[in-house]
Amino acid sequence: MEDIDSEGNDAFDNEPVETEQVHFDCNYVPHRLLDSLSLPYSRTRWHSFALHPQLLGSLSQNKFSSPTPIQEKSLPLALKGCDIVGVAQMGSGKTLAYGLPILHRLLHDGRPKKKSKRPLRALILAPTRELALQVSSHLNMALNSSSTNINEEEDECSLKKNKRKGKDKEVSEAEEPTSQPPGKKPPPVVSIAAIVGGMSAQKQRRILNRGVDVLIATPGHLWDIMQEDDILAKEI
Repeated sequence: MEDIDSEGNDAFDNEPVETEQVHFDCNYVPHRLLDSLSLPYSRTRWHSFALHPQLLGSLSQNKFSSPTPIQEKSLPLALKGCDIVGVAQMGSGKTLAYGLPILHRLLHDGRPKKKSKRPLRALILAPTRELALQVSSHLNMALNSSSTNINEEEDECSLKKNKRKGKDKEVSEAEEPTSQPPGKKPPPVVSIAAIVGGMSAQKQRRILNRGVDVLIATPGHLWDIMQEDDILAKEI
């Protein structure tokens, strides 16, 4: 699946950016052109789309009671696997218009098996590094994730790794047992990573070796990576 987000701005962030097109490519049915500028603002609630409960909970927590026009028109089609070209004003919610259907499908597929590399299942291209990171942040917000992207989470874990080794031994026996080792979190059901310029080669390699469900990148940087990573190139 390939999705192009070239605006990076939606209901999460009202900073003005250039208006661009969004293309959904699911290869199921011919695409349809949606022009949200001619539509009245929607009063339809999110529950009418039968989104995954985790997404509905996150939307409610972030106080999004109703979809925007581009979201209302695109979600029913995208959830059915339609190809969509969406045109809307900046700040109209295009990121969630294509992001929610992606996350909905991945959440229903569930967490991959343990010790298996995650296959790439969604690719999002953004024209700039800043927009790629912004899209990553928005999608993680839609998942109600505590981290803005997988890169930052990995850095934080590596910095605390040595300290945690000593502290884990001091855990009181009175504490309730957990299914996970102390200090460790279960892998996310859906992993999202932004691969952009300025990232260290080691961090980038760790992310790609582990595998991600949703990869967000700039076209130029993605092309450079594909020249050195045949496995990623084949997945795309």
